[in-house]
Amino acid sequence: MGDIALSACTVNHWTDPAGFVHLWIETAETVDAADVITPITLADYGMKSLTCCRGYVQTTTDDIVTREDVTTSVTSGVLSVTIPSGTNDDIRVIEVIGRS
Repeated sequence: MGDIALSACTVNHWTDPAGFVHLWIETAETVDAADVITPITLADYGMKSLTCCRGYVQTTTDDIVTREDVTTSVTSGVLSVTIPSGTNDDIRVIEVIGRS
């Protein structure tokens, strides 16, 4: 189990007209089961509360991504996302939605 720094990921974010902040985090192709993506400071993206967090995995390079159930925790406004057991050395995409 290892930590994946958010700074090592590709991060895109925007706010929709309804006031929800969308954050997409894409990892390198080296993430393993039980790795933790952290720290994701919600306030850095204008989030006041977390609405949902979804995980996706790409097990074949340049192929589609499929859903996987990530485990999350928020402490003092900092989100950590734990990759579930399963495959290693895959790209992960994390979708985070919160209120601005």
